[in-house]
Amino acid sequence: MLVAAAGVLSACGAGAAEGQGQIEITKTTLDADSSAAVQGGADDDATAADDADEVGANGVTVPAYRQPPALPEGSGCSPTESEGLPTGRWFGYLIEVDADSFTFDLACRFVSTQAAIAAEEDGEFIAAGSTVYIRNEVADRRIVETNPGISINEFDDDGEDVQTGAFYPQWFVTAPTGIPVWVTKDPTRVSKITLVVES
Repeated sequence: MLVAAAGVLSACGAGAAEGQGQIEITKTTLDADSSAAVQGGADDDATAADDADEVGANGVTVPAYRQPPALPEGSGCSPTESEGLPTGRWFGYLIEVDADSFTFDLACRFVSTQAAIAAEEDGEFIAAGSTVYIRNEVADRRIVETNPGISINEFDDDGEDVQTGAFYPQWFVTAPTGIPVWVTKDPTRVSKITLVVES
């Protein structure tokens, strides 16, 4: 309820002659509908509709006006460098593998709730029982230089990133292409390639 007060100075008989006056207080009461009309009416209704909670195909309920973009795993998928890979941990696919370099198709990997949010952003569905969503709409292929010390790793049953005992010089000869991997880049070199088996 909104109450507006207006002061009106009125002279009253002899009191006015003596320099005295009375203040008349006028109260105006607005009900909820009138208040809405004064503050914007239909426009406010439209704004409220735009800000309403949204429930998507993957069951994510977040107020639209507060929903941040989905966050990918690792170092993300938008490095500032246009070539190669900066320091970090990057997800993508091995496209070509050579002795001194490999071609890496950088992609975005989301898990759990972030996977559901990313799928909603793309208008896609996540397969039943899956907690992973991959975004790879635009090929972002990068030539990455190799070195003899690159360890070939994999995830064990507990999800730990462990060494297989293989290193790049021997592994690349029979390495499959098109497979998903994590590439870990230290400040000076690639230190490991971790093979990913999606469930």
